[in-house]
Amino acid sequence: MNFKVAIKTYKRTDVLKEKTLAMLAEAGIPDGEITLFVVSDSEEQAYREALAGRGYNYVQCGPGINNAVRAYRSHFPAGTWVLHVDDDIAALMKKSGENQLSQVTNLIEYVETMFEITEKNDSRMWGVYPVQNAFFMKEHVTMGLRFCCAVFQGFISDGGRDISLFPECGNKDDFELSIKLYLADGAVIRDEAVTVKTAYYTSNKGGTAGDGAELREKRHLDAANMLASRYPDHCSLVKKKGFGGLDIRLKRMPNQKICLSPAQIAQEHAAT
Repeated sequence: MNFKVAIKTYKRTDVLKEKTLAMLAEAGIPDGEITLFVVSDSEEQAYREALAGRGYNYVQCGPGINNAVRAYRSHFPAGTWVLHVDDDIAALMKKSGENQLSQVTNLIEYVETMFEITEKNDSRMWGVYPVQNAFFMKEHVTMGLRFCCAVFQGFISDGGRDISLFPECGNKDDFELSIKLYLADGAVIRDEAVTVKTAYYTSNKGGTAGDGAELREKRHLDAANMLASRYPDHCSLVKKKGFGGLDIRLKRMPNQKICLSPAQIAQEHAAT
């Protein structure tokens, strides 16, 4: 296995254990390749107790999404392939029909192939389709200004050398990094045929909901307004139900199809 796994997590020991860690274990990823980024000593102790007997690594990053993202993007040596996964991912899914999704069963091979595609195209970040809807998904990998959602996102570490790439806007860190890496590298990479099975805004305790709905909504609006102000050529505010009625959307830029999705290639091979 040629990559490391980073998971930022907050007050979600049970969810993490039942979902993301179970998925990674099923894929054959060793505990020692996984680092959990937690906010404090007491949180680390809670996770160690809940995950007793497992060989995960722990890093304390302080409170807030910005601190967590800066920590995991600078923790690993330059050149390391790092997969960031949210703590509530049940499965990695691929488009297997016009309105059908099926589980990706070769997760390690898939992730390594996506990193190879990213390096080949002189980029440093890749992601997957952000919505669980096979009808709108395609069968290829694209490059350009693409939204690489943090729920399942690969990046090639620079060891934290370029602080200009550190996020500043909190709850919209993945939008911000998609723009920053696009401006720095000329493109980010996204597989339009693969998505994740998760609940982006959950009623479970912990995560972004851990500090209460009112504060989460304020952070969401502050981040959306900050991005729209700083990057008017690359994103805009759009109306959205809930969360203060506003969200951010990346503007349409020319993008390029570069290859068939690795998940689709594996599917074709399995059918022959």
